[in-house]
Amino acid sequence: LFVQLSCYVEEWIFKALPGFNYHWTVALVELLLFTAAGRIGVGSAAERRGPLHVYAGVGFSLALGTGLGKIAFRHLNYATGTVLKSMKLLPVLALSACWLGRVYSAAEVVAACLMVAAAALFGLGECALEPSFHPVGIALSFACLGAQAVQSNLQDTLLRDRGCSVHEVMLYANAFGAIAVLILTICTGELAAAIPFFLSSHHALALLLVRSLSFYVGALFYTMLMQRAGAVTAVAVTTLRKILTVVMSFAFFPKPWSDHYAYGGVCLLVALILDARAHHARGG
Repeated sequence: LFVQLSCYVEEWIFKALPGFNYHWTVALVELLLFTAAGRIGVGSAAERRGPLHVYAGVGFSLALGTGLGKIAFRHLNYATGTVLKSMKLLPVLALSACWLGRVYSAAEVVAACLMVAAAALFGLGECALEPSFHPVGIALSFACLGAQAVQSNLQDTLLRDRGCSVHEVMLYANAFGAIAVLILTICTGELAAAIPFFLSSHHALALLLVRSLSFYVGALFYTMLMQRAGAVTAVAVTTLRKILTVVMSFAFFPKPWSDHYAYGGVCLLVALILDARAHHARGG
């Protein structure tokens, strides 16, 4: 719910604000807010459990994934960019199995593939109505997927293998990410232009704050889910959320019907059934 709200506001910022071209700055505000919230959450807790070099890896991959994903929206419509991000599930699953040694049944693998297929079909239906593909946007989206797959699995090992708390992971990962994006925005001059842009418009600043706060609450629940169920389950949930993003776009902004929506719905239903049966077989 909260991430869905943040996506709606983010699309509003990217598409409806005249003169907006500060995608890295949105990523910076997001990372700074997460860092501050993580620091408050950690409080006077025991000393850090995760090694700094792992947090640096999470932070830099987080910065790349967050920033590149937003830059991709310059070249793609929001629904198409959302669908391309859904392909994250497969590289996360592959890395989780090969790198962390997690074991998944054939049903879970097929369910993951069907979830991605469902997201792709929903997006194809959207693109058939309003095509706006661009090779640069696609390339950025795939680069974003690689960074996010590394980030998810590094977070997985911190939360589940090293016993780090959710707030500790959010503090250190986002702090490293914020440092990387801050340096980038200063060197490119984007930050110097973005500050007067947002300060001159209370409307733009309010949208930015609402978007960042709602996304923080959603990301907190996401991290807690990852701690309890692992990276693949958490990413599967976000894949469903991305499908919902496309569905809500269709519901709130009526468009002609496409058969791709029906095919995607069938794939999603089968994926959910397979995933439920796999968890039942595990006794989960």
